[in-house]
Amino acid sequence: LPNLLANGSAGIAVGMATNVPPHNINELVESLILVAENPECTLDDLLEKMPGPDFPTGALICGRTGIRQAYETGRGLLTVRGRANFEETKRGGTRIVITEIPFLLNKASLLERIAEHVREGKIDGISDLRDESNRQGMRVVIELKKDATPDVTLNQLYKQTPLQSTFGVNMLACICAVDRAALPPLMQYWVPEVGVTGLHELVANALVFPGEPKRTMNLRGEPLSGMEDADEE
Repeated sequence: LPNLLANGSAGIAVGMATNVPPHNINELVESLILVAENPECTLDDLLEKMPGPDFPTGALICGRTGIRQAYETGRGLLTVRGRANFEETKRGGTRIVITEIPFLLNKASLLERIAEHVREGKIDGISDLRDESNRQGMRVVIELKKDATPDVTLNQLYKQTPLQSTFGVNMLACICAVDRAALPPLMQYWVPEVGVTGLHELVANALVFPGEPKRTMNLRGEPLSGMEDADEE
């Protein structure tokens, strides 16, 4: 599996830099199978299988222009907005609850930035701020004043804080001394190395042999004896 596209990557070298976003593994495999079965497929065909990046922290990508530009040229700017919703309080008021934040954004830094802007008067209508996150997921609660307009306060949060930020895509990969930036060339390079059969066997890579629960196999369907030795130890 091309981990460069699955997990993403970021780095700076001499004269070049890369910043590849992560993608949904199911959508990525479907796209690779499409390229393997139809090497002449277009970018629109790939976008039907893989609409865009899939960040582990969730959040929303605003618009599709940046995604298409990144996949077509290798460079693009994505506007990523945290997911927030309104909840009614027992006293009849309203609170803003943030459940997802942009990729690579530190939650503690976000809370500090919100509190700082409230103290400076840049954001109005907030009476309390607390973090109720737990193992079930993220939950940042922002209590609003009675006279506050929830939509206005939320828009101020998007404008004044990193709750809405940008992710600069630079899909650069140096393969055999050749720079490949756009999405189709990256996939077309990888697919011939594995083939359609190997792609379908990706699903079976973690399967277990009947009666031997600790044995796994590689892409060729061969047992990994090293894993067996590690289990025995």
